[in-house]
Amino acid sequence: PDFSVHKLPASGLVDDWRDMKPPALVIEILSPSTRNTDRHRKRPAYLAHGVAEVWLIDIDAKSVERWTAQSEFPQLHSTARVWAPAGGATALTIELAALFA
Repeated sequence: PDFSVHKLPASGLVDDWRDMKPPALVIEILSPSTRNTDRHRKRPAYLAHGVAEVWLIDIDAKSVERWTAQSEFPQLHSTARVWAPAGGATALTIELAALFA
């Protein structure tokens, strides 16, 4: 992925990245050369392997698609995206106008 967020284990240490659980969030930036692969191959593969949430960022459309394993269709965001990871961590708010500026 272009970007991923992982939850650290309780020990706070990771000896080998292969021992890490699937990411809580994966972000793919869509480009003309990767758009179809990111959307139709990688997104379902991430979700099938336990990634909690996948965002597809479309710079041309200035939007973010949010997918989860339960999604039949994406949630589309064009103004702001708030992400609150499981476990009560502080939410992250991304203003999309600033992101796409």
